[in-house]
Amino acid sequence: MMSKDNKSNSVSKKLIFINIFFLSLGWVLHDPFSIFVNSYSSAQAFLSREQSIDSIQIQLVGSEQRVIHEEILEINPSAKKDWNLKVNEIIFDSDLLKVSTLLDTIYELRNYTEIGSNKDGFGFQDETIHLKLSYQDKEVLNFSISQEIPSGGGSYILMNSKVYLVPFQIRDLISVSDPYSFALKSIANLDFLQNVNSIIIEKEKFILDQQPEIFNYDLNQGFWSLNTLRLNDENLSQLEQMIQSLQVWKANEFFTKQAVDWKQIPKISILIANDKKQIKPIQLDCKFINVKSNYLCLKNNSFWMEIDRYSIEAFLKLLPTKS
Repeated sequence: MMSKDNKSNSVSKKLIFINIFFLSLGWVLHDPFSIFVNSYSSAQAFLSREQSIDSIQIQLVGSEQRVIHEEILEINPSAKKDWNLKVNEIIFDSDLLKVSTLLDTIYELRNYTEIGSNKDGFGFQDETIHLKLSYQDKEVLNFSISQEIPSGGGSYILMNSKVYLVPFQIRDLISVSDPYSFALKSIANLDFLQNVNSIIIEKEKFILDQQPEIFNYDLNQGFWSLNTLRLNDENLSQLEQMIQSLQVWKANEFFTKQAVDWKQIPKISILIANDKKQIKPIQLDCKFINVKSNYLCLKNNSFWMEIDRYSIEAFLKLLPTKS
């Protein structure tokens, strides 16, 4: 018959083993040193966030490996937080939210699901998107995105001759049909429009021998004037509405080639300056296009933006009229 001491020792040993079991289970579940982790988030990233990127080349490549169109995102050298978009050697302001979303997604790409080196059957023989990321002209990351969409979602990417499955729809961030997908569609960012100190508007007449109307709004020593006359409260309110209305001017399309005969259609020229001297003024020459019932605006003598007529005409209605 077992003595009380032996029974006590046996119970104590069982309690110790039970405690060790639960401690071990808790250790595995909480994994404080990441010993047992095996998940996408813990896998090695293809690109460390410490690796700065100052250039992203985006190419749409056809099935015959021919580049259909190309856009290049580059850090603006004069404003390190901003990005420019270059298409056909023409510079556009970029949509910073779109750029940051793309970069964040790229930084989240990880070596977790490697399918292998055989790229057949994953859509890479068809149209692909090719990305090359660089820092100071040195290539940092280079990969292609397949047109094929996995049944469970995500994307197939080809990197270093290996196919990977990643849980992001990267193609949704890049419009394959639009080479200007990262261009800023607004005429200016909000910061620019909040610091306007000059607006000059020149309206040409349909009758050639009539002089154009010129409206010169100028901010000087805290006071706004129109053609050298200080604005009263009513006209100042109209000017504030004009500046606010500029925020909704957005491009439906971009063009880099002349699309209208500028000599035959009277134009509206608008020059908008900012109180920050390092920022260039915005020059717009806008003409009404009857065919599309919209305005086509030549911006800074570089490219054209098609803008809804309602946005521009709402702006023009706020101009004072001769009594």
